[in-house]
Amino acid sequence: MKRNFFLISFVFFIIVSGAFIILSIFTQTKLPSITFSTLTLSIISYVLWAISPSLPLKRDERGKFIIQKSLACTFMLTLIYLFIFLTIYYFNLINLDKEQILLLFSSLVISTAFISILILNKKY
Repeated sequence: MKRNFFLISFVFFIIVSGAFIILSIFTQTKLPSITFSTLTLSIISYVLWAISPSLPLKRDERGKFIIQKSLACTFMLTLIYLFIFLTIYYFNLINLDKEQILLLFSSLVISTAFISILILNKKY
């Protein structure tokens, strides 16, 4: 039941995010800020659905190793994201508000953490 809930929530958040993107294209406006959050929730739901049979959150050595490697990868990619976003902001390469940059940055960090857990869980 729990695994099916993650799949249903993944599909729901993908549909909602797609609706936001399509509406912003048709109205020719900026993406709503909530789009980043719903995409992040869809990624979290997918990852939890994919790894629910073998969650690495157990207190064994494999689970601790996966979490440590995931945090290291997320930290390195967060520094890269920070450099990219600061460059975009200071040189005005893309017209984004501070709020949108912050929401996009936080969504990328959270998504990176969960995707790295998924990749490392499949690898080890």
